[in-house]
Amino acid sequence: MEPAVDGQRSTLRLEIEVRTLLLLLGVVLAALLLASLLSAASRPLGWGLACALVAALLAPLITRLDRHVPHALAVIVVIAGLAITLVAAWVGIASTIVDSVDRIVDEAPAAAAEIEERHTIAQDFGLTERVTNFAEGIEERFGLGAQLERSPSTASTYIVTGILMLFLVVYGPRWASSAIAQIPGDRRRSHVEEVAAAAYSRWVAYIWAAAAQAVALTLVAWPVFWWLDLPGPFVLALLVGMLSAIPYVGIPTAGIGVLLFAAATTDATTIGVVAAFLVVVSSLEIIVVRRRVDSATLYVGPAVPIVVALLGWELYGFGGALFGTITAIFGLSVLHAIDSSHRLHEADAAPASDAPA
Repeated sequence: MEPAVDGQRSTLRLEIEVRTLLLLLGVVLAALLLASLLSAASRPLGWGLACALVAALLAPLITRLDRHVPHALAVIVVIAGLAITLVAAWVGIASTIVDSVDRIVDEAPAAAAEIEERHTIAQDFGLTERVTNFAEGIEERFGLGAQLERSPSTASTYIVTGILMLFLVVYGPRWASSAIAQIPGDRRRSHVEEVAAAAYSRWVAYIWAAAAQAVALTLVAWPVFWWLDLPGPFVLALLVGMLSAIPYVGIPTAGIGVLLFAAATTDATTIGVVAAFLVVVSSLEIIVVRRRVDSATLYVGPAVPIVVALLGWELYGFGGALFGTITAIFGLSVLHAIDSSHRLHEADAAPASDAPA
């Protein structure tokens, strides 16, 4: 750029070579092609991610069983046990869900309309519309038509993903060890291995604790809701159990839906009992379970699970919400392990720097 002198205006001339333009155009086309390939392969990539996550969660069980039986037998026992559990749970839960959903769709909207006729506040709240929309959403996801529509594709998907998961269970640890072995430098390699092991152990412990809480809460809430004669007690209990995986706010969020159905189908006494039950289990989750799980594993607030679950649900449904949240929690575990490692190294280095020369 020429300098300005006595009334002359400075000018800036920018020259772009044809080679630069072609390179820029190639980068843009490559990015578009990569985006289209990822979009087209999103389902297989999702299956692969889900299989890798399940294989990683099963690895500690296989390791513990290795202490008593040969490795091959440990793999067979764990995989077979998982398959039998999933099939039995799917058969039992599917039939129970269909019956519960049918009752919810039949009874809840009519009961909500009856309440609106007696109470003006229910009309202002739009109780019938809210309950009807909620019931239709449940039927769309878990009703008989949805089960029949998903069954053919689900069977083939489970076979393919089962084979891939078995492959990852057998060879996954070797791949992880080989990947870490490629890192140059003994000190750097040891540091990465230390961080990866800490992140993995905390992540596995947190996920299994959340799964145990969801199952236990479902099994506790189911007989309570059945005793209170709520419509679809198992579906409502499953909703509370699944959303309890979201720390602090999951149970109250699920409780809103449960209270809507209680208000639409039962009397004030039952609504009070349901509200009291939800307050008790939510308080226990916050005061007792959260403190122990967070101290033993890692802290996961409600923001990340909520955002990731909503995005995953919109993109890929229940599987996207579930495995997306599990992946996000693993990322948080890695960040926690890196921060803990830095703090530990700083604490070790501080006495050495403060020592007299």
